Amino acid sequence: SGGGEVIATSSSVIARTGEAAPGTGGAEFSGFSRPVLNNAGEVAFRGTLTGSGVTGANNEGLFTSSGLVVREGDAAPGTGGAVFAGFGAPSLNDMGEILFGAGLAGPGVTGANNSALFLWDGIRAPSLLLREGSVLDLGGGDQRTVNRLEITSNAFNNDREVVFTAGFTDASQGIFVLEAEAPGPGPTPVPLPASGWLLLAGLGALGALRRRA
Repeated sequence: SGGGEVIATSSSVIARTGEAAPGTGGAEFSGFSRPVLNNAGEVAFRGTLTGSGVTGANNEGLFTSSGLVVREGDAAPGTGGAVFAGFGAPSLNDMGEILFGAGLAGPGVTGANNSALFLWDGIRAPSLLLREGSVLDLGGGDQRTVNRLEITSNAFNNDREVVFTAGFTDASQGIFVLEAEAPGPGPTPVPLPASGWLLLAGLGALGALRRRA
C-alpha cells in the first residue's frame, strides 16, 4: 500500500503512511513527527493513527523500528490511574531505551499535574521519572514544586543520564540531571538524583547545586 510520508534509513523503510501500524489492532499510520536515530541504527518516532478502532483518545503513539512502545489511552504507570493523552519528542540512546514526555488524562489529573517524563527500557512498561506537581529537593532545604517539564531529542545518553528543564511555581526554572537505574528484575526503576543546576528567573544568576542522592 502507498502513502505520501515515509520514515526510512539508508538501508530500510521503517514506516509509511497508509500502512498498518504494528501493535495497534489494525490501525494505519496517517502521519509522523520527530523521528530520532541512534548509533545502532534504531529509529524512534511519534506516529498518528487512523482506521479501525481509532478515536481522538487513542490516535497517537510512540514507535520504534521494532514496533509500538506506547499509545494514547494506555495506562500511565505510577500516576494513580491516569492514561497517556499525547506525547512529546522521544529521546533514544544507543541501547534502544527511550525517554519521552507525555500528557496525562483521567482520575486525579488537573492542569497542575497533567504532564510527566517517562523512561522505557525496552523490557518493561514505561516507568515514571518525574511529574508536574512533584517537589524537587534542590539541597539545603530548598524545595520547589514543578509546573513545567521539557526535554529535547538528545536528552538521554548511554549512561542513562536524563537532562531536562523544569519550571517551578515560584517562577524560577532550571536545567537538571537525573540518573536512572539500569533495568533488571523486580520493581520499576527509580530515578536517582545527580548534579543539578538552577537558573533563577529574572536574576540572571546561574549557580551550581548538588542534588541529594
